[in-house]
Amino acid sequence: RKPMPGLTPDQKGWKIKDALWGSPRLAAHFELVDRHIAALRNAMALARATGRQLIMPKMLCLCERSESPFALLPSCTITGSSTRLPFVCPLESIFDVVRVEKLWAKTTDEPNGYLQLRPWTMLNSSIHRPPQPNLAFEPSKTTTVSWSSRGWVRPTAEHGAVATYAQGSQQLPLRVQLPRGLSDAQFTQALTELGVSDARLLHLESAEAIFGGFESTAAGKVFERNIASHLLGGWSATWCCTSWDKPHGTLLFKRPLPLATGMAGRATAWMPDGTPCSDERCAAP
Repeated sequence: RKPMPGLTPDQKGWKIKDALWGSPRLAAHFELVDRHIAALRNAMALARATGRQLIMPKMLCLCERSESPFALLPSCTITGSSTRLPFVCPLESIFDVVRVEKLWAKTTDEPNGYLQLRPWTMLNSSIHRPPQPNLAFEPSKTTTVSWSSRGWVRPTAEHGAVATYAQGSQQLPLRVQLPRGLSDAQFTQALTELGVSDARLLHLESAEAIFGGFESTAAGKVFERNIASHLLGGWSATWCCTSWDKPHGTLLFKRPLPLATGMAGRATAWMPDGTPCSDERCAAP
């Protein structure tokens, strides 16, 4: 393990660039969480587009947080702690929870809140007992959405059987494949045409580079405003600290680039397999 570089002149810790150089684990943590945030933004967009609640993923971290850099760096585990890396991040390890809760605050414009987030433990009925007569969520009876560089693929049972429905609920796990980069309207249309729009639980197999954007410019602006203010605003999406001088020892995770809107948010080749692509949706950008 290489030694940490020299301290700042005030002896309160390290400059950010020096801490990242001296702790490869901290640098790897930032690369990983940057990807978490980008993927989470996409999943939130799809949840908003479909009017669903979003169950937060288990996000893994490679570095704890501490106001004392000397108790944390370069190992990324607090002195004396028993934390094993990687670990499942608590939400407050990355985000300002008070800000995030504003996403589902009821307002005049959004009487039900803009977007409801649920903890990943929501799928554990021993922790979150579902209200009757609803049944517990069963991971084996979800509709999994995976992503393809081709057009969408019709639903098939994961074990090779034909998918069936009874009394509005799925009896077999379904898997559908959609092309990456669909807009909100394309995504909801695809779910409808594939017959899975009413699935109780959609599981996104991944969420990196999957969403094109909102076709409504106004909807896109509202989404970006909510993300910038409630998910990424203030001291949210930051890590502390490389120095006791917190303003100079706090790192910001990367903010995803804004999503496209209008026709720019639509996938350019999204027709079902075997269907000729002959309209403006398939034209080269």
